[in-house]
Amino acid sequence: MQVVVDGVVKRFVDARRGRDVLALDGVSCQIREREFVTVLGPSGCGKSTLLNILAGFEEPTAGTVLVAGKPVRGPGPDRGVVFQEYALFPWLTVEENIAFGLRNKKVPPDTRRRLVRDAIALVGLGGFEHRYPRELSGGMRQRVGLARVLVMNPSILLLDEPFAALDALTRQLMQDQLLEVWTSTRTTVVLVTHSVDEALVLSDRIYVMSARPGRIIQVVDVPLPRPRDLASLELNALRAQIHRLIAAEVRRSFEEQLLVREGSFPPVGNTQSR
Repeated sequence: MQVVVDGVVKRFVDARRGRDVLALDGVSCQIREREFVTVLGPSGCGKSTLLNILAGFEEPTAGTVLVAGKPVRGPGPDRGVVFQEYALFPWLTVEENIAFGLRNKKVPPDTRRRLVRDAIALVGLGGFEHRYPRELSGGMRQRVGLARVLVMNPSILLLDEPFAALDALTRQLMQDQLLEVWTSTRTTVVLVTHSVDEALVLSDRIYVMSARPGRIIQVVDVPLPRPRDLASLELNALRAQIHRLIAAEVRRSFEEQLLVREGSFPPVGNTQSR
């Protein structure tokens, strides 16, 4: 499914500080069907906010989001979300956790067992069907979370820093697993991450965002065959380009914050609440 984001603005109220905050400022992009894209940017730039709007968990203050030509009005089965937290039911086995959504949809038992079996095979969890989350490593728990979403057959997979809590080796293994899943299913994927290397290894395209308020400042194509070698000259050049963009945004944001503290000008997009 194609995703079109057009002029999305998001404001929210910071109750603790008593002011409005402009999180996203006119974000526009198009994500093609079966494409793997990554949203990358400094901390606090609104990456996860944008993903939550795509998922339908939050509404934009202005602008529109279309999925397959239809406005996003809330969460839907066409969009599956995997978060950084595993959010598994500790009293259910791997098999039962993955089957949870199918059971709620009243999918017949025979069909349910087949779909769960296929999802377990897809994420490489064969032999662990009857284990409980406490008996699994972090990477395996995240595979269960991924399988629980995939078994519902979403058209779009939204990933909010799903590997951030994993150690470096497990993270790399999970990236390889995700690529295998994507190659097999060709589901449209939108990944939010802080890792430039992760974006370069996985993505067809990378949307680089500014510091808050978040805007897309550059689109970086990664037209290289997979699997990719992070030591290659091509990826090194792209890495340097993206690092320069993000570093410049971090410096700009830091300088603006200093000026705000010194009282030189009011925060951009922020107004005192009445």
